[in-house]
Amino acid sequence: MIVKRTGPEHLGDNPAWRCYSDPDDPQWWGREATFYESDLAVAGWPADARAAHCLAVDDHDGCRDIWLESVDIPALSLSVFERAAVGLAHWQVVNAGTTHGWLARDWIPTHVARHRLDNARTLDHPGWGTALARGLDPAVRAAIERRATDPGVVRRRLAEFPAVLTHFDFHHANIGTVGDDVVIIDWAYPGWGPIGHDVGHLAVDACDQLGLPLPELWTALETAYCSALADAGWPGDLDVVRRSMALSNTVRLGWAVDHLLGVVDRIPDEALRAFADKVRFLAELAEVDPHLVVVGRRS
Repeated sequence: MIVKRTGPEHLGDNPAWRCYSDPDDPQWWGREATFYESDLAVAGWPADARAAHCLAVDDHDGCRDIWLESVDIPALSLSVFERAAVGLAHWQVVNAGTTHGWLARDWIPTHVARHRLDNARTLDHPGWGTALARGLDPAVRAAIERRATDPGVVRRRLAEFPAVLTHFDFHHANIGTVGDDVVIIDWAYPGWGPIGHDVGHLAVDACDQLGLPLPELWTALETAYCSALADAGWPGDLDVVRRSMALSNTVRLGWAVDHLLGVVDRIPDEALRAFADKVRFLAELAEVDPHLVVVGRRS
């Protein structure tokens, strides 16, 4: 087993990812232990996918230590990721009526705000010359002026989609295996978010690790997830799910351009091309809603 220590002395430093002491904050430090103490950690999962088993939550010295089973991570397999998406869908549908008040709300708008994006400042970044000289599509720069950075705008647009229980850190290094089970860890942020967000985020994250083109992985995970929603009895429109996947991740990952500009003089050509491909793919998905463009479109 492993022990994860949480508490006010272990919040982290990065403002976009650190934990916070207010229980109403989307990144409250106590949410993971509370999740494991609740029915949501065990209810609604299919036979072969689940959250990690929690053996104990130990309170001492202002900390909450979470004792968890050991999980083999990362499990770099399309089959594992598809099973994780299917398990997530069943869990979301079964627990759609949960009333837990400690669940996070407003996570994506808060995350965008904490990145402190400013389109004018991004356009003035000195890294553009190197990025363009190395082949970055000029359309990325042209689209920055349309990038959604206002948390209020993000909040209103995402509110148009059905809200489901969301992990918010659903990436390849938080999905592993225990025996034949697919197991999901790191439940620091569980709360209400746009349907499909987690699965779209996993696709963007894991394509490089699997060596698959993003469109191929996106389609595979989208298909597995949408089929599982229908099988679990979700009554909504699956086209809305697909649109929610695209727009919620386009908004959330709007900070990636700023990150690229900060490292563009030292990343290899292959990484730069992979980033550009992701930008173009998300931009093309976002074209279904011209009011929420974030990082560019193919010229």
